[in-house]
Amino acid sequence: MALGFAGAFGGVIPFFVVLCLGLIGLFVGWIAEGGFDLKASRDAYRAGTHRSRSR
Repeated sequence: MALGFAGAFGGVIPFFVVLCLGLIGLFVGWIAEGGFDLKASRDAYRAGTHRSRSR
């Protein structure tokens, strides 16, 4: 909803500012709650890249 108001009344630049701040808040919240494990994400990415190379 905040993105809609920023885009409608502020323009393009406020839209992207609100978008970036929202994404930063999302990641900070995930990390604070323990729901985002950087090591597990990295390991899953590496496992996926090795699997796709073997085909």
